[in-house]
Amino acid sequence: LECNTAFVRLVGYRSREEVLAHNAREFYVNPRDRERLLLLLRPGVVVTNQELQLRRADGTSFWGLAHVREVADGPSTYLEGIVIDITERKIAEVGVRFELEDVGRP
Repeated sequence: LECNTAFVRLVGYRSREEVLAHNAREFYVNPRDRERLLLLLRPGVVVTNQELQLRRADGTSFWGLAHVREVADGPSTYLEGIVIDITERKIAEVGVRFELEDVGRP
């Protein structure tokens, strides 16, 4: 329905119209992530800190941290939320895990 310029840049498109021409399913690397997110949503419930692997326009993936809520608008509902790119954090976490394994820690 709508997206802002920050989301357009995040997913690597040139315009809002390009993003909106795609089905939301196309942005998820793993379709089960979207299904899991939708199962958690209900009007009035905010789903926070959901880590999702998402896809950019060029086909590359990135890790996003999503905060989403379902909004009831008369007879229809829509999702409203934000996504923060946490790819660098995820890469750092993997590096820390490897370092800990190298020194013999679990």
